[in-house]
Amino acid sequence: MITDVMHIRCPAAKAYDLMADARNETRWNSGVAEVELRSGEPIGEGTQFMVVDKRGQHDVTITGYNRPETLSFVVRSASMDVQIDYLLTEADGVTTMTGRFNAKGKGAMRFMLPMLVPLIRRDLAREHANFIRLCETPG
Repeated sequence: MITDVMHIRCPAAKAYDLMADARNETRWNSGVAEVELRSGEPIGEGTQFMVVDKRGQHDVTITGYNRPETLSFVVRSASMDVQIDYLLTEADGVTTMTGRFNAKGKGAMRFMLPMLVPLIRRDLAREHANFIRLCETPG
């Protein structure tokens, strides 16, 4: 499991909405090329997306939606499944957004995943820095 904490100078609701709608990922995640909403709006529990990134295509489903406090996704791909859980708290104009990422590799990835964790942490920190900048941009 990987845990990442972001401190964002914006309301929790803004950070929550930007993360919950995976279509925003093309705005902050440099590895994401395309995101398609596969279910209807509004965004909420059960919403499904198709995400294409440098590793391939992923089916993403929101499995928990308690705005603006908790948000959960399941990401399924050919090589792994990832459970992502976010907890958001807001105090003094700063939102603390804690993400927990639990990946389970499939096939050969079951054995490779432990070796890739340091690279995943590095990429996650870089992309989350981009997310923080997006959240802190006025508008």
